[in-house]
Amino acid sequence: IMFLLDDVIFDEELRIPKETEAHFPIKWYDLDTQHRYQKTCLALTKIVSEYYDLSTSIGYEFWIHHNTRPTEWHIDKDEKAMNEEGVLSCPLCSIVYYPLVEDVTGGRLCLLDENLETDVTIVPKQNRLIVLPSGQRHYVEPFEGKRVSFIINPWDKLISRE
Repeated sequence: IMFLLDDVIFDEELRIPKETEAHFPIKWYDLDTQHRYQKTCLALTKIVSEYYDLSTSIGYEFWIHHNTRPTEWHIDKDEKAMNEEGVLSCPLCSIVYYPLVEDVTGGRLCLLDENLETDVTIVPKQNRLIVLPSGQRHYVEPFEGKRVSFIINPWDKLISRE
């Protein structure tokens, strides 16, 4: 089940990234690994755990889209397992959080249903949290303006991004 929550973080320190890196590549983190956005990632996964069972999570992938977007329809998955073994392995869910959205035109998050038809479109909004079920096909429309999104994929197994 997909769900959307607005105004999820009230602590300004967690909500608005200070000098968010223009490029913060996808990386694996254990739950206790310290990094610049660890507190925000853990706060968001705690919120999500009220709706999704994340009790088996041992870590997460995290990256930032700072005025960037994936250019194709895709499913969040273990890319190495798919490329090397042809195995589709997906995270427990996919978390999208918008800490900063200013003067954006376009940039909606689009979801496909099982018939590969656009089922839902979600407008980016500051302090909005979206959780996609495991294996959900999605895409982000081209946009203009300032749009920062945090992506967190909790996993119940160790994956490699190499």
